[in-house]
Amino acid sequence: PNNQKALLFLWATVLDLPQEEISVEDDFFDLGGDSIIAMRLLPKLSELGIKLGIKEIFQYRTISVISQYIKNNGCNSVQIISQEEFSGKIALTPIQKWFFEFQMPHPEFFNMANLFQVSYDVDEDLLEKAFIGCIAHHDILRASYEVNEEGIKQECLASELVSFKLIKKSLVGLNPNDQQVHMHAISNEVHSSFNLQQPPLLKAVLIDLGNKQKRLLIVVHHLVFDGVSWRYLVEDIESLYHS
Repeated sequence: PNNQKALLFLWATVLDLPQEEISVEDDFFDLGGDSIIAMRLLPKLSELGIKLGIKEIFQYRTISVISQYIKNNGCNSVQIISQEEFSGKIALTPIQKWFFEFQMPHPEFFNMANLFQVSYDVDEDLLEKAFIGCIAHHDILRASYEVNEEGIKQECLASELVSFKLIKKSLVGLNPNDQQVHMHAISNEVHSSFNLQQPPLLKAVLIDLGNKQKRLLIVVHHLVFDGVSWRYLVEDIESLYHS
């Protein structure tokens, strides 16, 4: 069916996988998808006249089931998909279930980090606002997790309930070797500061090295983020900063 062919093409595009490696029965999240990648998928579907929301991607997961949902619900009329903020409970993905079943001794350290070179005259206020906008746009970054006898509850909080501050550190005056030691310590401090019940599960540190050099450390918890999503996150932050 045409819907399945279109979905195969789009999944391969956003997941950065060869199309021949994807079947209509593959789970989007087993293939490496996450909420940020799913958000990237929605406008591409809209361009083809397919109306789906983030909840449908989480609920139906495979191309075969989604295409049947489209057929049964008349989702092929050209409509703009709502990009309004979502808050509320959301089902765990397979990798998230694995994470909690594994029972890591220090779950707050299950993070991904990247260190970026940024312009020395970067506007710190605009950069912070760009991160705040990104967190508001990507609901999963506002996810909190509660573990009790009933199981694990994942809930995306409303953006007004989530606070983000760009951390600023100065290593001006230190020699390069000492700067490296301090940056490693800063990274460890940030990694250990995550609390799964207190979103956002994204943190950023702007580090001034002096000599017109600055670095931006971004750390995101792996529960809400996959390696494929880095380029999307950086693109969104850059876009919001320059807008």
